[in-house]
Amino acid sequence: MEFLFKIWNIILETNTLNFVVFLGIIIFICAKINLPKMISELQKKTEKSVNDSKKAKSDSEQNLKNAQSQMKKLPQEVENIISDAKQTAMIMSEQITEQGKAQIEIIENNAQKVIENDIAKTKRNLTNYTAKASLELLENNIKIKLYKDKNLHQKYIDEAIDMLGEELERLTI
Repeated sequence: MEFLFKIWNIILETNTLNFVVFLGIIIFICAKINLPKMISELQKKTEKSVNDSKKAKSDSEQNLKNAQSQMKKLPQEVENIISDAKQTAMIMSEQITEQGKAQIEIIENNAQKVIENDIAKTKRNLTNYTAKASLELLENNIKIKLYKDKNLHQKYIDEAIDMLGEELERLTI
């Protein structure tokens, strides 16, 4: 027994017991965890990540090729856009010019109508003014004649009565 006791002291002094306990815990944990399954899942995740990276790289390379292809076409597309813009600008310029000419013609016609209306109005005003002035002169002239010749007054009355009689006869027929 002494021999066992010495072995037991050696085990305690050399941390062998600690190592055995630690190894037992590790084995117990590994038995519960199912380490092969975890390693297999980790391996699958790694393979998936690698495959996804390869696919992403392939997609990126394809996108790069497409972008380079489009970049080669870009100068021609820019030239087409500029050409279309020039053509559109020419068409719009022509339309604006035509619309401007039409507006000028409308304005000129309206101005001509306004001028003609003003001329007609001025003519009416002058005619009215001239007629009033003529009537005033005639009235003054008649007053002067009536003042000078008293028989003339009776003559005008007789002529007016005769004219009224002729008018009455014409209306009754």
